[in-house]
Amino acid sequence: WLRNEIGIDDSFFQLEREILVNRKTKALGYKTYDHYFKGLKSVFTEAYRVLKPSGVLVFTFNNKDMRAWYSVTKAAIKAGFTLGNDGVIYQEPIENYKNTAHTRYKGSIHGDFIYTFRKLPQKQNGDNDTPSPPREVNMHSKIINIAREYLQKNKEATTNEIYIAVMANLIPAMANLASRDQYPEKLNSMLKLNGIERPLRNEFAFDPQQKLWKLRNRNFCQEVAT
Repeated sequence: WLRNEIGIDDSFFQLEREILVNRKTKALGYKTYDHYFKGLKSVFTEAYRVLKPSGVLVFTFNNKDMRAWYSVTKAAIKAGFTLGNDGVIYQEPIENYKNTAHTRYKGSIHGDFIYTFRKLPQKQNGDNDTPSPPREVNMHSKIINIAREYLQKNKEATTNEIYIAVMANLIPAMANLASRDQYPEKLNSMLKLNGIERPLRNEFAFDPQQKLWKLRNRNFCQEVAT
């Protein structure tokens, strides 16, 4: 729509260079998460080049597939940026955009997360001066623990509310993993989870009438179908 609004020349729109992941594997020119990561890394590398020392890279992002989250975070980290523990905040959705085409897609989550990455200085040998990596993080356990803590405090929650709580805590952990890039096989297996629904199904009860998650107990046995 911007093309029509401000008169951008059609030659600037080269869809074959668009950075995305195709949902359908049989699509012509099918693009994978590896393509997605490499494309974003090239964009973030240019941002790193033009930013002043300690400059910030800020953008919004949302997706229900953790492979997409990991690809975005890893691309920024590998380009030379760092993400602090307070580098992610949630932004409520704009009411008028709740029923747009992409938010009507099954399982889409309303709202966005705002990332704030900071440019790291470079060592004389050209390598980014990244902090020492922390101990290994078990993502599956972290998702469950965050969701359980939220439900213990609030008694019940929508998928969107749990998603927000989980991702706000999970993104910095993903940044730590991306900075190491030491366990690709384990990460690939873990990140095949399509969002947080599967681990939630295995641990918590879901009321399909109210569309609410709750802690499992003897008086509540209605669970989401597997």
